[in-house]
Amino acid sequence: MPSEQGGRERPWWAVIVSGAEGRKVRRLALRVFDRERPHHYYPSEGGQGLIEQTVKRATCLVPPERIFTVIGNGHGAHIDPVAQLPGRILEEPADRGTGASLFLPLAYVLAQDPNATVLILPCDHLVLPDAQVVPQVERAGYLAELMPNRLVILAAAPTRPQADLGWVEPGPVLDLYASFGARSVKRFYEKPGTQEAESFFRRGFFWNTMIMAVKARTMWAIGQELFPGMIKRFENLLDLLKLVKSGNASRDLEGLALRDVYRGLETTNFSRRVLQLAPEWITLLPLANLSWSDWGHPAGNAESEAPSTQLRLA
Repeated sequence: MPSEQGGRERPWWAVIVSGAEGRKVRRLALRVFDRERPHHYYPSEGGQGLIEQTVKRATCLVPPERIFTVIGNGHGAHIDPVAQLPGRILEEPADRGTGASLFLPLAYVLAQDPNATVLILPCDHLVLPDAQVVPQVERAGYLAELMPNRLVILAAAPTRPQADLGWVEPGPVLDLYASFGARSVKRFYEKPGTQEAESFFRRGFFWNTMIMAVKARTMWAIGQELFPGMIKRFENLLDLLKLVKSGNASRDLEGLALRDVYRGLETTNFSRRVLQLAPEWITLLPLANLSWSDWGHPAGNAESEAPSTQLRLA
């Protein structure tokens, strides 16, 4: 499945999501860098921050103008101006959980292209080698188009019983998509206990990478069913964005509308509210021959003072 020059022939968009900043990572930042800042902006491989690496990866799959990067309130000050991140940066007015971080950029995508396929790339971990990451995310995009009513999630074969990561209990291989290695999902487990993690490891469960591909309309429909109040607020933003696109409203109104959406918005955890409650909407796509580091994992970072949590993605 060859790439088509950065996805210019495909209705694909990319959403880069900055994860929430934990206290353990803040302490690590003070110890390693003698300063506190969100971990997505720490230099890692090649001297680039994780957010810069993730955006660069996205440009291999979609044109720069089809990239939305979501950052936390005030995080714009940490972005290197020399890096000149392609696409558009969306700064959340407040932290309202991973649900809002996903549906905010989705509103912007739908305003531009209702038929879009969206590649969702978290930037709170390091994946190597980069040359092998892109084709596998691309494979997820193709599968999402073949299964337009499903959310495709990339999964990693674990190397140890890690209790503070998300786990996935896989179902059978899907016969119609066996060439992809696609599987159904029985259940998601978000940060289980130590004994459960040991059991999951023995039974061949996967780690959830939260790298996803999905039709924008499908993701929106999932939100309407599970987060009706939140999606109603984002629909108001979507209506405004459509008016801006058509020239019937000023882009200056976006900031006011965005603050209005987030004022009093419920905090939602996407993994717990969607993945754990609705596995029937999910298709699992195992990965191969990669390593991964999670800045939020205390055990791996404490010893090396750098990301070192290695995953064998199979």
